[in-house]
Amino acid sequence: MKLYYIWDAYCGWCYGFEGIFTPFMEKHPELEVHITSGGLFTGKRIKPLSTYDFMKSGNEQIKSIYGAAFSEAYNSQLNKGELVINSNHPAIAYSLIKAYLAPQEHVAFVYAMQKKFFQEGKSLSDLGTYAELIETYQLPEILNEELAASWDNYSLAEEDFNLAAQMGVTSYPTLIAEKDGTFYDLRQNAYTLADLEANYQRLLRA
Repeated sequence: MKLYYIWDAYCGWCYGFEGIFTPFMEKHPELEVHITSGGLFTGKRIKPLSTYDFMKSGNEQIKSIYGAAFSEAYNSQLNKGELVINSNHPAIAYSLIKAYLAPQEHVAFVYAMQKKFFQEGKSLSDLGTYAELIETYQLPEILNEELAASWDNYSLAEEDFNLAAQMGVTSYPTLIAEKDGTFYDLRQNAYTLADLEANYQRLLRA
């Protein structure tokens, strides 16, 4: 069975979902997961945080459902509203960095990216943010140069965005399971680890 996880680095609901998805994947190392960037804030949606008033109320829902923590550093960015969110940059970063990661590191890495924003209040359009991750994960320093050279090459992100669109994904996070050539919505009504595990066990029995 293969999983397809479609997410966006600036998506608060994806950040909240980490609380159940990470322990689920740790429990099931037998599962192969393909992570795809969805492209939530692209094109005309590349705007300052102040444009998105819904985020504050949305974060309260996320906190209530998943218990996710939004730091003072992040809330300060939200209140100032000056930071421009652009999903192309984290998608480009992940597209280049993932080749250097072991398969079992991919889930942890994408959430490490999100924590830079939601916990440390850092921009995911700042190359320095990824330099810190490259150092933390002990990845080749040449990646910093590769990222800098590719930062305006949005085509590197579009491959993932197009794949998400072809799969019919319109909301994030989306978790799809492929079993015997058929696709299933594994995240459906899953708000706890037990919910997600129950969905998985039902699929195994199907």
